[in-house]
Amino acid sequence: MQYGFYKADTVAQLYPDGTVIWYVQTIYTSTCKMHVRWFPFDVQVCEMRFLSWAYNGLEIDLQQENSLDALEYKFLSNGVWDMVAVRTKRVIVKYLCCLEPYPEVHYILVFKRHADFYVYYMILPCFLLSILSLVVFYLPSDCGEKLQYSATNLLALIVFQQIIAGNIPPTSDDSPLIGTYFLCMIVMVCVSVIATGIVMHVSALSQPVPRWVKLVFLHFLPRVLCLSPDPIENTLDGTKHFQIENPNSSESIESCVEDLHANHANQVSSKVTDNNITSIMNMMKEILETLRFMKTNLTNRNEQTLEQMQWRRVSIIVDRLLLNIFSLYMIVCTVYITVEILIGSEEEYEAVKLDLEENW
Repeated sequence: MQYGFYKADTVAQLYPDGTVIWYVQTIYTSTCKMHVRWFPFDVQVCEMRFLSWAYNGLEIDLQQENSLDALEYKFLSNGVWDMVAVRTKRVIVKYLCCLEPYPEVHYILVFKRHADFYVYYMILPCFLLSILSLVVFYLPSDCGEKLQYSATNLLALIVFQQIIAGNIPPTSDDSPLIGTYFLCMIVMVCVSVIATGIVMHVSALSQPVPRWVKLVFLHFLPRVLCLSPDPIENTLDGTKHFQIENPNSSESIESCVEDLHANHANQVSSKVTDNNITSIMNMMKEILETLRFMKTNLTNRNEQTLEQMQWRRVSIIVDRLLLNIFSLYMIVCTVYITVEILIGSEEEYEAVKLDLEENW
C-alpha cells in the first residue's frame, strides 16, 4: 500500500465488523501565537483543527480522542515544556453549498514552560552580576581597576541580555518582563560607570572645597548615612587653632634677634667690634628669611594635603550614597519584577483553566 511518499507492507487493520483502521505516521506543524510576557514562567495555548475539505461527514467521520488519554499516553515529556491540559471538541459544520455535514475536531493544548534552566543559568547570574556591580562603590577612589571593573560587569550583563533575546521568540505584541529587568540592571551599571568616573575625578581634586560641599557632604550626609565624624575636619581645626595661637612667630624671632643685638651692644668687649656684630645680625636675618620661607611652604603644603584629604572624604561619602541608592534600586526592581512575573503567570494559568472549563 502506498500513500504519497509513505510505503509500508501492513498499514491498514481490517476487523470482522468492517472497521478499517489505518495508522499514518505524520508530523503536523502548527503555528501558535506566543505570549512571552511572563517568560520563563509563561503558559502557551495552542489550538489545532482537523477537518476534510474533499470528503463530507458521510464519507469520513472524524472523531476526537479522549483528552486524558492524549495527555497521559500520547505526549512525550521533555525538559522544556510540560503539557498541563488537553481539551478536544467535535463540531459539525454545514455549508450553504452542500447538504452533507462536515465534521471538525478541535484540540486545545496548554503548555507550561520549565523555568529551572532559565532561573539557574540566566536569572541568578544576572542578579549576582548586579550585586557585584555594587562592590565598585567599596573600592578606593584611587584604585586604577575601579572603572575597568564596572565596564567588565556592564559587558557581562549585555552578553546575558543577548542570550535571553536569543531564547525568546521575536514578537512585538508582548515585551517580556525579564527583558525589562535586564534593561534596568544595564541602566544601573551604566550609571555606576559614569558615577565611578566622576568620583575618581573628585578624589583627585586639590582646590579648596566649597562651603556648600562641606555642609552637604562632610556634615549632613555622614549623619544620614550613619558614618563616623570626619577626622580630617578635626585635624584642620587643630591646625588652624595652632596658627591662631602663634600668629607672630616670625616677628617674635625678629624681636629676639633685635634684643640680642641690643644686649651685645651694651655688653660688647674690647675684642668684639661693630663689624662682627653686624655680620652676626646679617646672618641671623638670613636665617630668619629662610625660616619664614620654610614656614610658608610647609603651611601651603599642609593646606593642600588637607584639601586633598577632604576631597577624598567627599568621594567616600559619594560612594556610600551611591551604594545605598543603587542597592535600593536593585532591590525594588528585583522584588517588583519577580512578584509581577509570578503573580501574572499564575493568574494567566488560572484564566486559561477557567476558560477551558467554561467553553470546553
